[in-house]
Amino acid sequence: MGLIPVPGLHGGYLQIAISAFTMHNQSIPVVPAAPNVPGIIETPGFMAAPGGFLGAKLARTVFFDGSPAVQEGHDIGFFIPHIAAPLNILMAVHTLLSKHKVFFPVSSVQIEGKPMGVYALLFIPGEICANPVSLPTGVVLLFKGTILSSISLADIAAGLWTLAKDVALDMVWNKLTSGNAWGTGSTNLTSGANLLGRMGNRIFRPSPQVLEGLGRTFSEMIRAGGARGVLNVTARTLGGETLDAIGSKILKDYVWEKGVLGL
Repeated sequence: MGLIPVPGLHGGYLQIAISAFTMHNQSIPVVPAAPNVPGIIETPGFMAAPGGFLGAKLARTVFFDGSPAVQEGHDIGFFIPHIAAPLNILMAVHTLLSKHKVFFPVSSVQIEGKPMGVYALLFIPGEICANPVSLPTGVVLLFKGTILSSISLADIAAGLWTLAKDVALDMVWNKLTSGNAWGTGSTNLTSGANLLGRMGNRIFRPSPQVLEGLGRTFSEMIRAGGARGVLNVTARTLGGETLDAIGSKILKDYVWEKGVLGL
């Protein structure tokens, strides 16, 4: 039996997801990547999930307030713009691979064979993309919604278990790619980022002056190694972060969640 009233979600443009707090890796061309930096701003993402074509879980025949009903696990998906202070090159990666997931179910309400998806406390929390692990700091703004249900303690426990599994896999992935669970290590034994770095060294062969100038100003780095060296460092940073993020997303959202590794 449900205990806490929760609004029904739908894939419309008047239910808007935002993040209350997040952290991401940041990097500008003259400074090595700084891990787990707070202060990122995510612009609102619509529950309609125009970028969530791979993670969207919307009903085809059940509608709330005239829009497709949201099922458990719905992710509004990619392309939620991320803006950091200071502006940095990894904003593109975070925007491309963004996530905002509805991870609490209402098992008593089945929508086309899947539990109804909700935020456990009216408008919080949703699971958002972040470094080093996903964070339950998503918020939904409900400008249209007349459907009301209730969530049980068992449903809340199930949602927390889903979050715990995602965080655990984030930490395992960090250990494999960065040497520790918090993504702050420097030993990448098996990561695509390390492989890309080696390829970049062979292709571009940046000069020692460029590598020594990582902590200098942008103009100093241009003088030391030329635009080619700066572009090499930038490309390798972007490429490494992208491969790392894609690998984590595939494992967590499409392997674990689909039941291959699920519990």
